[in-house]
Amino acid sequence: MSIVPLRAHADVCAASSVDCQAGALEFADRSGLFDAIRYDTGFLPQGSPFQIRAALFLGAGTHVGMSGWLVAEHPPAVQLSAKGDPEGGMLELDFGFEAVLQGRLDVLGIDETFNIPIPNVPRDLRFYALERFDPFLLGAATPADVEDTIQRFTLVQIDLFDLIAPIPGFDGGLRVDVAGRLGASYRGARLEVEGVGDFDDDAGLLMLPPHLPEGYGAFRELRVIKHGVLQHRGALDLYPTLFISIFGVEAFETDIASIPVNLGTNTTTVRFDPALVRLRFADVQAEPSALDFGELFVGQSTERFVRIQNDGEAPLRWSLPASIGGFAVTRTEGVVAPGAAVNVRVIFAPSVAGVDEETLVLSTNDPDRPEVFFALVGEARATPSLDGGVGDGGVDLDGGLDPDGGDGDGGDWEYDRPLAGCGCDASSRGAFPLLELAFLAGALALHRRRAARKV
Repeated sequence: MSIVPLRAHADVCAASSVDCQAGALEFADRSGLFDAIRYDTGFLPQGSPFQIRAALFLGAGTHVGMSGWLVAEHPPAVQLSAKGDPEGGMLELDFGFEAVLQGRLDVLGIDETFNIPIPNVPRDLRFYALERFDPFLLGAATPADVEDTIQRFTLVQIDLFDLIAPIPGFDGGLRVDVAGRLGASYRGARLEVEGVGDFDDDAGLLMLPPHLPEGYGAFRELRVIKHGVLQHRGALDLYPTLFISIFGVEAFETDIASIPVNLGTNTTTVRFDPALVRLRFADVQAEPSALDFGELFVGQSTERFVRIQNDGEAPLRWSLPASIGGFAVTRTEGVVAPGAAVNVRVIFAPSVAGVDEETLVLSTNDPDRPEVFFALVGEARATPSLDGGVGDGGVDLDGGLDPDGGDGDGGDWEYDRPLAGCGCDASSRGAFPLLELAFLAGALALHRRRAARKV
């Protein structure tokens, strides 16, 4: 068992899918009595005008293989499906014996290859067939099927003339010829995602539940096991035949009968070795969950930051609305690589007075947190005016009332702009009476000093 590659695959992902990934599935099973034996000398000696080749094959096995994809689509929930590669399945039948003796003549422009008969050895007793199909044959009405035949050959021969009354130049008797058929079929039973469920047909869907309490996290490893049914069938056809030959020339031959011999069927269940698929997810961490922008005047602005971090193994795709209420973001979408983070500026620029409370929604491709919520709050105050007018509901300073609508003696609002021609602060409400008292005290002291001198 090994981890198979994971990659996006446009052919298996739905166009409407928000996030899609596909893990490759490879299954193979070889059922047989022994491993195939192959021997081939090739044409020897090389470069010679006449060459000889000898080859031998002995096999007894059936090979079933298939490939495809385990597809995961999300969010909000992770949905699994199985997609087979077109003609990604293979059923191969390879039983029997084959002996080959060939010659090659390459001289004077002649290049010919020909078979050389081997006495008393049938050349081809090998059943070989291969069929390709579309995996995974789940719920298929027609299984994948292959069949091959071997040519008719003489199994045994009895010379009746030699047994009864030998006649010079005459041969004849009974021989038994045989031909054979061997076939195999495969159908899929189910595709198991261990701990999750089974696909019963090629169009089936499975919901992948999260692990509790941690959820999907950064990744999820799945063992996928293919189950199927393999069947072999075989038959022989026997042909008892009478023949007569005169001086080596066949004069008469006829089949007495054709006798089919059914070798029966053999059915076995196949459990393929598991394929391990690692699904990789984005894992969003966003903070702070609440942003307090404090108080400011209408027309002013202030900013805060939210941090979007990806602790997952897949890229994090995110998006935000451009504005909501008096709040706006400077960036509305992006992609964060695994292990990276990004800071997004949120600006509060109120246009009307009052408290503004909004919920900012971050949309992501994290199956655990497809939406992340931020609580935004800020308060806007009306802008005061110094020219006797009213700015957004405030009252001017010269009218004896403070901007929040109270009387001149109440409230704690301070305006830090100095008056023209004076180094004093308008926020000190007793500044002018103190100056006058100081002036009078100085004048009185000067008057007393002059009166004392006269005395």
